[in-house]
Amino acid sequence: MSKAAAARAPIGWLHEAFILEGDVALDRAVGFSGQGKYDDARRFLTEASSKYLQAVRVAESDPVPYSRLCALGAIRMGLNLDAGGGVQADVIAAVDYCRNASEADPDLAQPYVDLARTYWNLATYQRRNGGSPLPTLALAVESANQAIALDPAHAKAYQHLGTALQQQGAHEYDTGADPRVALGSAVEAYDMALSLGLDDASLHNSLANTYAYLGDWERLRGMDPRVTIDLAIAEYRRLGEREPTNALPYGNMGITFKDLAMYEAANGRDPMPLLRESIAAYEEALRRNPNHAQTLNNAAQSWYRVGLTQFKRGGDPREALTQADASVDRAIEVNPTYATPYVNRTEVGLARAALLVSAGTDPTDELTRARASIRRALEINPGNQAKVYAHAARVELAEARWRLESGGYVTTLVADARGLAVRMQQVNKSDSDAWELLAQAAVIEARSHARQGRSPAAALESAQLAIELALKASPDAPWFVETSLDVALCRLEVGSDPAAVSATALKVAVERADKALARKSDSFRLQALAAVMLGAQADLTAALTSNPYLTREFAMYLTKK
Repeated sequence: MSKAAAARAPIGWLHEAFILEGDVALDRAVGFSGQGKYDDARRFLTEASSKYLQAVRVAESDPVPYSRLCALGAIRMGLNLDAGGGVQADVIAAVDYCRNASEADPDLAQPYVDLARTYWNLATYQRRNGGSPLPTLALAVESANQAIALDPAHAKAYQHLGTALQQQGAHEYDTGADPRVALGSAVEAYDMALSLGLDDASLHNSLANTYAYLGDWERLRGMDPRVTIDLAIAEYRRLGEREPTNALPYGNMGITFKDLAMYEAANGRDPMPLLRESIAAYEEALRRNPNHAQTLNNAAQSWYRVGLTQFKRGGDPREALTQADASVDRAIEVNPTYATPYVNRTEVGLARAALLVSAGTDPTDELTRARASIRRALEINPGNQAKVYAHAARVELAEARWRLESGGYVTTLVADARGLAVRMQQVNKSDSDAWELLAQAAVIEARSHARQGRSPAAALESAQLAIELALKASPDAPWFVETSLDVALCRLEVGSDPAAVSATALKVAVERADKALARKSDSFRLQALAAVMLGAQADLTAALTSNPYLTREFAMYLTKK
């Protein structure tokens, strides 16, 4: 930077020197941002902006400083997404500077490239804060395509086109639509950028992220995601080895290992080795950047999964849940406007409440804290996160179950849970979890009516209908064994004919149990076994003899019973 200033000194109108000084400051800002040194990054962004504005004052007709200012706005938006802060002013400024660059040289592709980046950064902010990103993503796609029309060999244009399409696919993933077309088109755009010689870290990271989204979509629909997820992990690993200070590939690798662990657990295999891989990846990412809120938040998810696995095995999950809480707290400290850590804090609170209930202890205080966390998440992002409403409903249902067992009233809690499940359906019409939550609410209501001497029949029919609609939404998933079985048990509790129960509510539980056992499912093994104990004719032998992990779990289950 000092050399650029020295070059400018004898020739005051040498605006290229101002641009050079700005470029040096901008590079330093990007480096500090990647290391989590956000104050330093902001300081150098301010310096870069000052130099580019000086270049504009010297040479108003040169498109280059305008284009740099546009790019700077997009970079500042990305920093604010990581560290907290508004983006609206940066969007307005970046769009204006990009237009100034295009007016100065209508044949220049770069302003449209930077504009595409600005728009998909804004879309990221909108997704996190309750707005629909689709109109903004359409502008990003349009801008990238304009750049490609002007310069078909502009690799960055294809990269930003890919990122806009990836964001579209991610939004479709969140809202229940099929994301495969958008994500497949994103892969094609990234491959085009690679074929044109672009080889930077963000491109490889984005390509791996797209594979990770595709793999998780496959997992949630009962498909085998391992080939797709392995592509993501291999890409992250290559990038992490090539970029020794880059935290992003290891942070994202941690997510994919966690998703793969959940697939293994759902198919009767021990998830703990992959969960340990996930945590190790997060630890490496945080060694490189200790202040990355998204990595801290995602690490909490893996610690939570470790605790949940330990709890299901009869172990003590408290240390893992403490680690999850600490990671969430750090994520919120780094970025208080990031909603997802509050969702994870709620999930950990629900696990702690279940631990208390298993020990016969009142979980109300823990559930009150969980409720406060989920309300904060909804304040930050009220619009487009079905998962947020799901966890909010689970808190109400958990307290309703405890109150029911303690002889208390549940009417308001059940009504609140129903309202939240309906909000889920408004966000994601194909989300079968909403129907299952409605079924659970109806079962609690039925038990409450029976204990008050009122007829539970209408509530039980409502529960059965909700389960059937859940199965219609996800016909190939064995997710609903527990709730289906709960409906059957509730019918038996209130005096229904056991044969009639077997012919109605148990039918779904039996079908789900058979599917779970056919897949050697860990997640649903206990519910399947309970269905067998109620008279279901599921074949346990093949599932148990072919999987030592399940055999150990079955032995522990019988010991507890």
